[in-house]
Amino acid sequence: MNTEEIWNAVKERLSQTLGERVYQLWINQMSIKDIDGEKVILAVPNKTAKEKVKEQYGIVIEDALAKVMNIPSVEIEVVVEEPPQEEKPEPVLPKTVPPKISYGEDGLNPNRTFDNFVPGPSNKLAYSASKKVAEKPGLVYNPLFIYGKVGLGKTHLLHAIGNAVKKQYPHLKVKYMQAKQFTEDYVSHIKSDKQSEFREKYRELDVLLVDDIQFLTKGESTQEEFFHIFNELYERQKQIVIAADRSPKELEKISERLRTRFAWGLIADISKPTLEERVLILEQKAQERGVSLPKEVLDIIASEIDSNVRELESALNKLILYMEMNGIEVPDESIVRQALPDLFAGKRSKEELSAETIKQAVADYFGIKISDLEGKRRTKNIAYARQIAMYVIRELLDMSTTEIGSAFGGRDHSTVLHAYDKIRNLIERDSRTKRDVREIMQILGVDKPL
Repeated sequence: MNTEEIWNAVKERLSQTLGERVYQLWINQMSIKDIDGEKVILAVPNKTAKEKVKEQYGIVIEDALAKVMNIPSVEIEVVVEEPPQEEKPEPVLPKTVPPKISYGEDGLNPNRTFDNFVPGPSNKLAYSASKKVAEKPGLVYNPLFIYGKVGLGKTHLLHAIGNAVKKQYPHLKVKYMQAKQFTEDYVSHIKSDKQSEFREKYRELDVLLVDDIQFLTKGESTQEEFFHIFNELYERQKQIVIAADRSPKELEKISERLRTRFAWGLIADISKPTLEERVLILEQKAQERGVSLPKEVLDIIASEIDSNVRELESALNKLILYMEMNGIEVPDESIVRQALPDLFAGKRSKEELSAETIKQAVADYFGIKISDLEGKRRTKNIAYARQIAMYVIRELLDMSTTEIGSAFGGRDHSTVLHAYDKIRNLIERDSRTKRDVREIMQILGVDKPL
């Protein structure tokens, strides 16, 4: 048998031994570089693959090689051999680069208005309430609390409210900010002994728009300060609008008295956009970029991306850039597939994804059993894998935190929220966690930016 025949026979054995998921992710990308007696040199495309193969699958691969080669034992050496890079032409600067956004002291993005927000069944209540609030700030739906997953339009609505108020009532003082900015501003004023100046700055506002309130620091002094500012603005009938990725009752890190106040006015949720809404969003965003796309193309992209608006915009931007670099005026399905290959590679239908398939993928990836994820063992590696599984399920499936907890041996919803927040924060600062989540998504056939 020659080298190619040996490796093909080994791959066939490994696909049965390790399962299709592991095989596709790790084994299928390997090749035999050289055979010297009982030593076999295997080539992998990157350092991550090298570490994974050596740590978890080395013994299994050596055993399969020995059986195929009909010798007592084999020792493998794994080397990184990156695939040759194709020579790419110099990119042409896009003609439709969006203009640079200028933010004022109010923190508002002037490009986010009600005019370019696409209303529909998924956001009907939040949209209608936001327009009412902008028309009569402080008099209706105060506070207005908008919640929904990332990228569904919460931030757009906050900016739209602020811009509409400024246009209709130019004398009113409006401020948009992230909850983290509030914390940073507060700490800065504390350090410079200017607490009174801080309080005055916020209490003179007519409209306060706070985004991502779930990130308001848990420290008592920060939440205490926000509590007093909230009370004063509310008592003076100043408008407060708050956005979060979950409902007030699920904000475990926010004090009970603040959560209660968040529910004083109106709570409006935003869900995933429908197919029709996604097509309209793409059409509008394309028009804003000065590009006209056939309905067939809009339908294809909208059908493949059902998660959030940001992913739709990202795909659209990639397509437009591809068109400009290649001089394409009107794209068709083949162009979409060339411009957005990740959108179609290894796609798994939504119906195939479930809590069980995700738990199985995570268990396979970490070399443990589903029963470990569902059980009470809290060793570091199992706890980490369990938290990642909870995070992925919440990201990919329409399951409540209570339902997710039930899928992990009856754990309560606060445990799920803690796991979700922990992994999301780790993804931002820890390359290992980001890699683990990305590779599990790949195993599941999901293309989702982190």
